[in-house]
Amino acid sequence: MNQENINSNRAVLYVRPFSGEEATKARAIQYQRAQLEEFCRQRGWKVVGEYVDKLGAVPGRRPGFNKMLKDVQNGKLWFDRLVVHSVSRFGRNMAEVDFAIQSLRQRGIQVVSTTVEISDHEMDLLFGRFTVLFDEYSSQQASEQVRRAMRKNAQLGFYCGGAAP
Repeated sequence: MNQENINSNRAVLYVRPFSGEEATKARAIQYQRAQLEEFCRQRGWKVVGEYVDKLGAVPGRRPGFNKMLKDVQNGKLWFDRLVVHSVSRFGRNMAEVDFAIQSLRQRGIQVVSTTVEISDHEMDLLFGRFTVLFDEYSSQQASEQVRRAMRKNAQLGFYCGGAAP
């Protein structure tokens, strides 16, 4: 990252709700956006754009995230920082998150989380990766618990959603 990028103040926000329930409420996106904007304002950064996904981290269903990566890869460098609430907004797959952050860094874009320090320092990189791995594990555990509960409900004769029996 060159000195010009470090001193620049152009920031872009990436907003994605935390759960399917929040995804149905515009307030969740507005609230997260307001937090990110305030974070930038406190640091003197000018918000010049945003990418928004209204759904959770369903693979292939994050058009805002995919557009952001495509814009960066196509050389549309009109911002210096991408500000997110937490690294988990990028996804809960270590390889996917690592690829996204490295793609941004290679183009001089700093990824800034409002909750966890993200820097090129080895300890911050290690902690960031640990956080992503923990998020990935937690997501897998939650999915397994939901599947187990749905199987049990079905065995007990309860309707579990989807196509009507």
